Amino acid sequence: MKSFLFCVFCACLMNQMVYSQNAGQIWLETGLQTKLNKSFSVKAELNNRFGSNGLATSFTQLTAKYKVISWLSASIDYRLISKKEQNGNYLLSNRINSNLSFSYKQDRFSAGLRIRYQRAFNRLNASSYEPDFDNAFRFKPKLKYDIENSIFTPNLAVEFYYNPDNGQFGKQFNKIRTNIGVDLELDGPHSVGLSILYDKKINLPDPTNYLIFKIAYSYKLVLEKKSNRR
Repeated sequence: MKSFLFCVFCACLMNQMVYSQNAGQIWLETGLQTKLNKSFSVKAELNNRFGSNGLATSFTQLTAKYKVISWLSASIDYRLISKKEQNGNYLLSNRINSNLSFSYKQDRFSAGLRIRYQRAFNRLNASSYEPDFDNAFRFKPKLKYDIENSIFTPNLAVEFYYNPDNGQFGKQFNKIRTNIGVDLELDGPHSVGLSILYDKKINLPDPTNYLIFKIAYSYKLVLEKKSNRR
């Protein structure tokens, strides 16, 4: 019954997103991650985002994550971004993300909250604020349900963007990103996630909202432990 109600809620929310869309994108994410010890892990990602005019945004990301305690972890990301302009040229930008992630699990349900501060360098568009590419605080609550005897783990997340800068559109929330997805529990080091996202801008002039289909693949690299020689 719980899984049924979760699916009904997701279907209703997805229906609302479809009828509100203005533009569409496809996101492809590929990652490689490994644990260096029990608490510290690293990950490298390549992300490509495609729109109606081909490749719109591409970025590589390097992440270092430290598990402080069972329900709290801290991480930092470095991102090198390439974004396509209207004239067809690609501009480069750099960004640092500082993250705190909280988690809680009860039976087959698990909940989480990620708080992120992103600091952008070399702004891609100095004339207007872009929530994904400029400075922002981001708050992302997430819910997962592990279906018994199934490889599918549905999840739901809503992320809120806040512009901390001074200015005409600063000191306010400016975007809400809704994410409905499913993780596939595969054998071995492979993991796959499928998601539908809806990006809705608020408190910004002439907003362009996006309905997004995302495919994420990650490979977990297990480092060999040194054997004890006698």
